[in-house]
Amino acid sequence: MKRKEYICPKCEGHLKVNLKIIFLAQKENGKRGLILLNPELGDYKRISHESLNLVDGEQITFLCPICHADLSAVDINKNLAAILMTDEDNIEYKILFSEILGEKCTYKVYKKEVEAFGEDSSQYMNYFGTGPQ
Repeated sequence: MKRKEYICPKCEGHLKVNLKIIFLAQKENGKRGLILLNPELGDYKRISHESLNLVDGEQITFLCPICHADLSAVDINKNLAAILMTDEDNIEYKILFSEILGEKCTYKVYKKEVEAFGEDSSQYMNYFGTGPQ
């Protein structure tokens, strides 16, 4: 399996531990908890403590669990979060994903190339000025 690293764009801390990417999730009511996502782009399984009571359709804010920076990509769209990914060749990509729970869309961006993942990926493609590849 090819090694990928996921990194906070603010503090450059590593977000992937073992087989999961770890975030601090904040609900609109201010409640916070950890959320673990699968590092495979297009796999939308998530793990969180049941007390966080995550419901599809609600918007959460993804925060870096290290520096607590807000990872929202408001420069692109208020519903997207952004982190960095480096691949085995040390090429750095911007990874954007929906902060709306249950919305399946992820984008891997390198320069002007955008690779889209997920059945809802057409939702935000107009913000990149291109169609899905």
